[in-house]
Amino acid sequence: MESIETIIQFLSDSKYIPQSANKIADKLKMKGEKRLELFVGIEILLKKGIIVKSRKEDICIPTGVDLVTGIMHFRHNGNAILVPTRDSDNDAINIRAENTGVAMHRDLVLARKKLTKSRKLHHFKKNKSHSERDGDCQVIRVLDRRNKSITGTLKNSSLNYFIIPDDPRISSDIFVHDPRNSGIKPTPKINDKVVVRLDVWKHRHLNPNGEIIEVLGESHKPIAEHKAILRFHNLNPEFPPEVLRDAEKIPDVVLPDQRKDRLDMRKITTITIDPEDAKDFDDALSLESFSNNETRVGIHIADVNAYVKQKKPNR
Repeated sequence: MESIETIIQFLSDSKYIPQSANKIADKLKMKGEKRLELFVGIEILLKKGIIVKSRKEDICIPTGVDLVTGIMHFRHNGNAILVPTRDSDNDAINIRAENTGVAMHRDLVLARKKLTKSRKLHHFKKNKSHSERDGDCQVIRVLDRRNKSITGTLKNSSLNYFIIPDDPRISSDIFVHDPRNSGIKPTPKINDKVVVRLDVWKHRHLNPNGEIIEVLGESHKPIAEHKAILRFHNLNPEFPPEVLRDAEKIPDVVLPDQRKDRLDMRKITTITIDPEDAKDFDDALSLESFSNNETRVGIHIADVNAYVKQKKPNR
């Protein structure tokens, strides 16, 4: 979008003074559709944290007002590392737990660097900002909540129902309403693994709230933990249609060309060691007894490559 480059170039000028979007449009002499396109570009850049609004709602580049945008990476102790998104400020910044605000792991945030007295003098003398590396930095706004929903275990106390997040880097429990009134089937039970959609979190001293939107099963059960891992990594639990179509083409019997150069052991009794609820049966054992009192145990591992072929790139 041409307007985005225009905005960045205009705001990056050393003579630029923070001002409103309307004043920027006036200075650039933009009217009609061009003016609307400019406003759209400003909103896109604000959402990405490339530009920010000051307390007076004026627009500026973060480095021009001693602000920095970046991705939060939390540690288990509550402290975090802020990785700036701008190449011009590429050193990671340590942020103490008490200065992380309402940010969560992987959020895109806007943070203000707290300058020391001596550094303030240097800052204004040079008329540019410098990255703070000792943790003296505070999150002032969450620009994009990257985890719109999280997985965790449903618990309760005498006063509240809450979710303990699976990710230890999310240190706050999530308060939820009485799950019996959630309308979800099956009804969430204590110790169930669930998915929670987060509400807007505004106050750090209060726990965030959320709404249970899915029950994955009893916590610590393999199937529930498997589903939680898929949600955590944003992996689609459903196979694509083309994969299902290929699976339907696999014959029910082993074809002659598939037996070529293979040892045929189908006459030997072989049992799977996968559980009854497994999604694939690819591990098995066989047992053979011989007249000389010897016994042979066979370990069988499915050759998945025989059925799932790698797609060759188009040439």
